Amino acid sequence: MKLHLHYRKWCKLPMKHYILLFMLLTCHPFLSGAQEKKKPISAYDDKTLLTYGLRNIIHVAAENTIAAKWDLQVIPVAGCIVTSEITDSVERHNNIVIQRMENQYGKDWKKEFDKSIEAEEDRRVILYQTVNNIRFIKRKIKKLKRADTRLSFYMQPIDQTNEYLVYAQAMNAQKQWTTYYKMKVNYKSKTYTLLYNIEQPAN
Repeated sequence: MKLHLHYRKWCKLPMKHYILLFMLLTCHPFLSGAQEKKKPISAYDDKTLLTYGLRNIIHVAAENTIAAKWDLQVIPVAGCIVTSEITDSVERHNNIVIQRMENQYGKDWKKEFDKSIEAEEDRRVILYQTVNNIRFIKRKIKKLKRADTRLSFYMQPIDQTNEYLVYAQAMNAQKQWTTYYKMKVNYKSKTYTLLYNIEQPAN
């Protein structure tokens, strides 16, 4: 059985959101594993799914969130340019993982896994739209753009709620991340509570 870690088509989104999604086709190190030192495929265990290709940051975040609930992790081992040796090795490795998961959870685990990822993607699209419509976020994006950098969002779901912790961050010239804002955002009500503002530190 082959595992296809797929990327969803965004044809149902309003046109104005394509710009946002285009911006998200770059990797945030926290989500993509970009900071992880590469190692041979044979070194990964049967709790690690391997992938390669263009990394849509929303899909990556959703995938990582859901994989963790299944006691799995998803690691990129190559970019868009890959050899047949890499693709074959990834397929062989992932088949081992799939077999273990089927033995443990049954034949339908992959269907439930994919469905959960799609639902998580939908939630995160709403979160990105909500956060990017906040006035002070818009101002910060414009300010950072003039400095030739951009704001990134790291989103962490809060268990048993409709809320996520959202960290608005940017990387400086020294490759260090600065958190400008921390918020609690509700994807259902599309509301937020500001928890931290770098310009207004707590007393």
